[in-house]
Amino acid sequence: MSKEVRKITAGLIFSWIFGILFLFGGMGVIGQGSLFSGIVIMLCSAMIIPYFNKLAEEKFNFKISGGIKFILIIIIFIFMGIGISNSEDLNSSSDIQQIGNSNSIPKENGILLYSLNEEIIIGDFKYILHGVKSKTQVGESILGIEKADGIFLIADVTIENINNEPEYFQDNIFIVDSQGREFEEDIDAKMYYGYDNLFSSLDKLQPGLPKRAEIIFDVPKDTEGKVGIKKSMWSSDFSAHISW
Repeated sequence: MSKEVRKITAGLIFSWIFGILFLFGGMGVIGQGSLFSGIVIMLCSAMIIPYFNKLAEEKFNFKISGGIKFILIIIIFIFMGIGISNSEDLNSSSDIQQIGNSNSIPKENGILLYSLNEEIIIGDFKYILHGVKSKTQVGESILGIEKADGIFLIADVTIENINNEPEYFQDNIFIVDSQGREFEEDIDAKMYYGYDNLFSSLDKLQPGLPKRAEIIFDVPKDTEGKVGIKKSMWSSDFSAHISW
């Protein structure tokens, strides 16, 4: 019995490349706050990827042609444009809020610098940093104890949704040290510390109901720095630094 010969074509290669690129692009659009556009992009991207084409052919007895893939690519670009436009509108409104309150707020390298217990409005969320404590290890869950590679810094934060509708918490809170290095949330330590005490990107915050919780970071010992907030994990623009 002769083995089936698989034919690799340029169309097959480009379908994989563009499908995966657009898939990540859809995730980026969701990260910028355009949930519907991001989901449409990801669904169209999945239909471009050959694996899902084959799965659809086997399960539902239909095949996506090259012409349909071309139409899907056009749809993706349209919704990417919509998502980027919505993100720019959000950033513009956020910048207006910051500028309106920035006259009396000091700046550091062009970034607004806040202090403990000051209210910070970024887009649809209001933040207050109450303090930062340190621990060498955490272990308040059934998993045992997790020791820090350096030292754990645990930020005590209140976040409030000031929009009129429920919103997922999508902004990125991090530690930035005196050298400009950024340290993101430690997911492993989070499991040991206990999810009930901490914020999550899956948290959907209701309007007007502030939530106070903690965010844990693993940083080098004797780190001197600030808590930083970005509009989202996909953004390169710093919105605020908070010294403690």
